[in-house]
Amino acid sequence: MPSFPSWMPRRELDFILHSPEITTQRFWIPQVAFSDHLPLVLDFEPPNI
Repeated sequence: MPSFPSWMPRRELDFILHSPEITTQRFWIPQVAFSDHLPLVLDFEPPNI
């Protein structure tokens, strides 16, 4: 999803990389005005060890 520039996101410059063992629960991009990039937020569950 586009996260740059924060005031009108048009480019996908930010990524979250993780191993396949991690289960994604929720992903979102909050709309904030204090940076030129929007933050990426990922809730996840670690693998059962």
